[in-house]
Amino acid sequence: MNKIDVIFPEGGSIIVLQDPKPVVAEQAVQWHFHSYRNDVADVRIEFADHDANFFKVGGVPQNHFQINLRNRKFMWATPHQQHPNNKNRKYSIVAWDSAGKKLEELDPRIIIEDP
Repeated sequence: MNKIDVIFPEGGSIIVLQDPKPVVAEQAVQWHFHSYRNDVADVRIEFADHDANFFKVGGVPQNHFQINLRNRKFMWATPHQQHPNNKNRKYSIVAWDSAGKKLEELDPRIIIEDP
């Protein structure tokens, strides 16, 4: 299982630590959120590609999810790729305060490959 740590350090920008190996299609990925900032209340993860429907929200596949930081872990499984090639997927991490004001955004990438 791959793991992605998203860290909101006190007085700094978002840090993403992820396993160096690519994520294998249909394998679970565990997201861990760590905040050392009192102003960060919610986090949204959104993939740029509209076909990157990796998250089931209310049973409906979507390319994004939003989580309150009281919940520190979230798991998802990558679907089987439509094409056998590796895919470099861009996603955004957005931090919000409790009033819904955007605080910070980061655009990392993740590589997903077929087994």
